Amino acid sequence: MERIAILGGGPSALATAWHLSGSEALRNRFQIDVYTMGHRLGGKAASGRDEHGRILEHGLHILFGFYENFFRLVREAYAELDRPPTHPMPTWRHAFHPGSVGGLVDVHEGQAVPMIFEYPRNRGVPGDGAPVRPRDVATSALLTALQLVGGWRRFARVHDRLHARGDAWEGIEDELAPLEAGLRRGVLGLGRGLPIEWTQTLRPLRHGLLERLATARPERRAPAMLIDLWSALAHGLVADGVRSLEDLERLDDEDWDAWLERHGAHALTRKGAYGRSVYDAAFSFEDGDPAMPSVAAGSALIGQLLASGVYQGACYYKMQTGMGDAVFAPLYLALKRRGVRFRFFHRVRDLRVEGASLSSVELTRQVESRGDYQPLIDVLGQECWPEEPLHEQLVDSAGRRLESYWDEGGVPIELRRGRDFDRAVFAIPIGAVPHVASDLVAASPRWAAMVEHVRSITTIGVQVWMDQPTTQLGWELGEPLVSCGVQPLPTWADMSQVLKTETWEGPQHVSYLCGTQAGPTHAPLPKEDPDFPHRQHRALEASARAWIPEQLPQLLPGLADGDRFRWERICDPAEGQGESRFEGIHLTANCEPHERCTLALPGSTRFRLRAQDSGFEGLVLAGDWIANGVNMACVEGAVTSGVLAAEVLVGQAIDRPSRVPAPRPRPGLLPPLHP
Repeated sequence: MERIAILGGGPSALATAWHLSGSEALRNRFQIDVYTMGHRLGGKAASGRDEHGRILEHGLHILFGFYENFFRLVREAYAELDRPPTHPMPTWRHAFHPGSVGGLVDVHEGQAVPMIFEYPRNRGVPGDGAPVRPRDVATSALLTALQLVGGWRRFARVHDRLHARGDAWEGIEDELAPLEAGLRRGVLGLGRGLPIEWTQTLRPLRHGLLERLATARPERRAPAMLIDLWSALAHGLVADGVRSLEDLERLDDEDWDAWLERHGAHALTRKGAYGRSVYDAAFSFEDGDPAMPSVAAGSALIGQLLASGVYQGACYYKMQTGMGDAVFAPLYLALKRRGVRFRFFHRVRDLRVEGASLSSVELTRQVESRGDYQPLIDVLGQECWPEEPLHEQLVDSAGRRLESYWDEGGVPIELRRGRDFDRAVFAIPIGAVPHVASDLVAASPRWAAMVEHVRSITTIGVQVWMDQPTTQLGWELGEPLVSCGVQPLPTWADMSQVLKTETWEGPQHVSYLCGTQAGPTHAPLPKEDPDFPHRQHRALEASARAWIPEQLPQLLPGLADGDRFRWERICDPAEGQGESRFEGIHLTANCEPHERCTLALPGSTRFRLRAQDSGFEGLVLAGDWIANGVNMACVEGAVTSGVLAAEVLVGQAIDRPSRVPAPRPRPGLLPPLHP
C-alpha cells in the first residue's frame, strides 16, 4: 500500500484525499494521512462556533453556479453520509440555496447608488457536468437585456414562479447525471464571422449616450454602462481571436482595465461599478492596497463569463449555515469513514530535498491530545467546528494560538520519505511557501520565480449582528449580495439565513462584509516581526470603527437617527452600552501566511506550476495557486487542483465535471525547475 502524506487541511487537500479514496480499489492502494495545523479543517475557508453558538467566518463565502468540481464533491459527501431526514442539514440542498439577486454600488457625486439585478435561473444542477453550450450564453444575455427594459423587480416576480426556492428547493430529488466528456470547444464562438468594425462604428454613439446620462439622468446610466461593457467584450473577444475558454489564458499578460480600454470601453464604464467589480470580487489589489487594482485580463474574463453566463441552476448559492458546518464537517466525516487519517496539530516547518527528490518533511507536533482527538461539537443537532480547540482533550494547550505560524511551541518531528511516507502532496497556500519550503525555493529557479510572481494579500472580514430584520433596517431591494461599495469593505451580503442555526437569542439580521488590507508582499517571518498579526488586527479594528457608523447606514438606513449611529441596533453578547457594543462585531484580518488570498496579477499565470511540476520526485502540488484553469482565488480552483493532484498520484485521468479548461504549459521564457 502506497503511503500518501497530504500537507494542509484546506479544500485542495481534502479534494485530493477524496479522489484518492473514491473506490474500494483506491482505498486498498493508498493509505492517506492529512497533516494540518491547529484543530480544524478548511484553510482560508474554515469557520467555527464561539461560546455563544455564533458562526465566525474568515470572510464572506459565496459558491458560484459554475463550481462544478466543488458541488460534485459536496454532493457525493452528503450522499455517502446519508443523514436522516431529522438532521438539520440532511442533504446538500438543505445546506446550499440558490441565489439570484445581485448588485453593484455606483458612486455618483459622493452618494452610493445601488444597482440591483436578477441573474436568470435555469434548470441545471451544479455538479452534474452538463457541457457549456453557446445558447446558454445567448439566453442569459437576452434575459439580462430584458431586465434592462422591464426592470429587475418584474423580472424577479416571473422568475419566482418558474424556479423553486426555500423548502421547495430542498425537496427536489436529484441524481448525478452522467458526465459528458470535456468542455465543448467553441463556447465563445458566437462572435465567429462577425465583422469587428460594427463595435467600432457604434462606439461614438454609446459613449455619447453614456456621457449624457451620467450628467442628465445618472439613475439610467447603469444600462448604458452595461451596453458599453458588452460592446467592448464582444469587440475584444473577436479582435483577439478568442474561440474557446482555453484561448483566454493568452490575455493574462494584460491588465483587465487596459484590455477594456484597448477595446473601446468608456472611462466611466471602466472606472465605474462594472469595471471595478472584477477587482473587488477577486480581491485583486497589489499588496492589498485598493489604490493599486490589478488583475490578469484572461483570468478575469474566464471568471466573468462563467459566473454570469454559463452557471448551473443559479448564478450563486448561499450556505444556510457556516462554511465549516456545510462543507468541511461533512467532508471530514465522510473521509473518516473511508479510512483517511487526520493528524491535527501538526504544523509543517520545512520540506527537505536531496538533489531532485523530496527527502523529508519537518513538522512540529504542536500539542499532545488525551487520546484520539474528536474535533467536532454538536450545535442544535449539527456537527460543527468550534472556534477554539477543545482544550479538555489536550495537554497544556490553554493560551496557545495553535492556528498561527507565530505560535512556535511543540515538539519537532520528522517524516522520512521511504520510512513514513512514499509521496507527499503540498497543499499549503502560496503565502506560506517562503516559510515552509525554503529548500525548494533555494534549489529551484522555477519555485523562486513562482514565489516572486504568484503573490497573495491580506483580506479582511466583518460580521455584524442586528436586532431587526433586513427590511425594517431599511433595505427593500431583495436579498442583497452587493459589490463595489466603499473601501475597505466594498462587498456586502445579507446572511441572515444562517441565524436559524445559531443558538443565541436576539439577532434578526447579520451582515457579512469583506475587502482587502494593505500589507507587505510577503508575510514576515515570526522571528523578524513578532507583533505583525496584532498590528494588522489593530489596523482593521480602527478602520472598522470608522467605516461601520459612517457607511453601513448607506445600505441599512435604519441604523441611523439623523447624524447619530444607532449602536443599540447592534447585538452584543456582552450587552454593552453605546459604542461599546462594537465589541459584539466579529473582525478577522487574514494576514497569516496560510490565510492570505492568492492573486491573479498580469503576467503571473505563466509562473504557476502544475500539479505534476514540483520538479522534485515524490512531491505533488495542489492549491488555488497552481495552474488549475480558473487561476482566480476561489474554492473551485482549489478543489480542481485537488482533482489534478489525485490524477498525478493515481496515474490516470479522473472524470471531473469542470467548466474550465485543463491547465496546459504556457509558451514563453521560464526559468528551469533545476539549475
